[in-house]
Amino acid sequence: PRAGIEASDISGQQLLNNICNGNGLGILLRNGANGFTVKGNTTSQNSSDGIQVYSTDGNTITGNTSTNNGGHGIYSTGNTNITISGNTLSGNAIAP
Repeated sequence: PRAGIEASDISGQQLLNNICNGNGLGILLRNGANGFTVKGNTTSQNSSDGIQVYSTDGNTITGNTSTNNGGHGIYSTGNTNITISGNTLSGNAIAP
């Protein structure tokens, strides 16, 4: 599925205060999207996950709101040194 925001093979970026609604995925960080700060974003009514992070290093996912998505509010797999905290998740099809 297509993401509202997708990043791979880039580092040290910030995704702040975006709204990603009605996509395949809300926000997708994958394959070397390292050292990101993902903060203050809203994802809802995406057909899959609100925020999905895989195969990355050193990301911080904090203060986001992810509601009523078809998958997880936040899904993380295969990452190292990731911080996920202070997010609001509700009404997603797959519980955290």
